Amino acid sequence: MGFLGKLFGTDPESKLAKARKFLDTGEFHEARWVLEGLEHPEAAPLMADAMTGLVEANLEEGRARYSSGDREGAEEHLALARTFGATAEQLRQARRMGREAMPAPKPKRTPAAEGPVGDDPIWSLPPDDPRLRYALMVETYPAHLRERLMALGPAFAEAALLTDNGQPERALKALSHHVNTDDVARYERARAAIAAGELPAAASELLRFGEAFGHQAIGSNHTAIMMVQVLTSLGRAEEALGYVLASLGESSVPAEQVMLRGAEAQLLFVLGRDEEADTKATALLRDSS
Repeated sequence: MGFLGKLFGTDPESKLAKARKFLDTGEFHEARWVLEGLEHPEAAPLMADAMTGLVEANLEEGRARYSSGDREGAEEHLALARTFGATAEQLRQARRMGREAMPAPKPKRTPAAEGPVGDDPIWSLPPDDPRLRYALMVETYPAHLRERLMALGPAFAEAALLTDNGQPERALKALSHHVNTDDVARYERARAAIAAGELPAAASELLRFGEAFGHQAIGSNHTAIMMVQVLTSLGRAEEALGYVLASLGESSVPAEQVMLRGAEAQLLFVLGRDEEADTKATALLRDSS
């Protein structure tokens, strides 16, 4: 049982029940939060349902916005649909339908009455309750960092949630105090900086985080990969390749190795070292098909 399991009496079955409830009421993003990192045979198909729901919801909103003349808003939702797994054909069809002023009818969803799910008080909270959202966020961290996060208190929790609330600039400012208290806060400040387009600040925070704890997998992200993406965007691909190689030497986790080896091949292509890149990519496909 994880850290929050000890703190709040959480268990996988309660999480699965909560996720199913979110899926039944069309709250796909909340279902995804609950299922993130959950190791259970039933978690993967439920996560697939959540991602499919997110794709369909964003395609639907994109079509509706196109038909109302809001091209910019439509493209924002289609970009989100792409990140959740929408195909190129689905995106083309959404644009075509929207432009022809034929948006798909929006399904009516009747949220189920909130009530306890299992015996777990945290997972029985309403999906927009910040305590539930912060609990889900903390559980994505490696176990040895969770105590330090909780020790930063409610002010940090509020600041950390601002990024996902669409206020990364406020988060960047609010988190500046907390990074001086504990370096564990630097990951959330890096996330805020990336969302706010402040890439030099993001690189600095990720560098300090890596120096303090080593690069880590946090939820679906890996701080070394984030560092690579930021440095590459800043035109520092050679430096990014150095981080990948260093992280490869330190990592023994198979999933991390696959991510890092893929990043290595991509960076070699960016740097014009095509023959090396092709060799690395071929070896990666052979070893991790």
